[in-house]
Amino acid sequence: MSLSAQALARLTCSLTGVRLPRKTVCSALTPSFAKVCPSRQFFARSAEKWTLLAIVALADGSERFCALRRRLDGVTQKMLTQTLRKLEADGLVHREPFDEMPLRVEYSLTDRGADLLPHIRALKVWAEVNYPEG
Repeated sequence: MSLSAQALARLTCSLTGVRLPRKTVCSALTPSFAKVCPSRQFFARSAEKWTLLAIVALADGSERFCALRRRLDGVTQKMLTQTLRKLEADGLVHREPFDEMPLRVEYSLTDRGADLLPHIRALKVWAEVNYPEG
């Protein structure tokens, strides 16, 4: 038995308890490859090299920039800055500057970022099981 995309979206929403506005459901039915699909932006962002790693690095709580950079072996200061700015713009990461000298800034996951975390951890486990080392 094959479900239509609309029926599948309704079933998914009913099973997960998610209530989406009609406009969002309609756009959620659009194929992921279409320019207008909202998931396309998410997939593009999550495919960037440091995005998912930065989210996982913030799973245990707030971190300062230098601590994050040490945790993400190989990331440059420029790339980490760009990644954190994009994640902040997407509403996944919160940036908290403190009025101290020297300037201190901490990053943490927003509720939206925390909601995404179990899915990223599942991908991490899958990758560790299915990808060879090296």
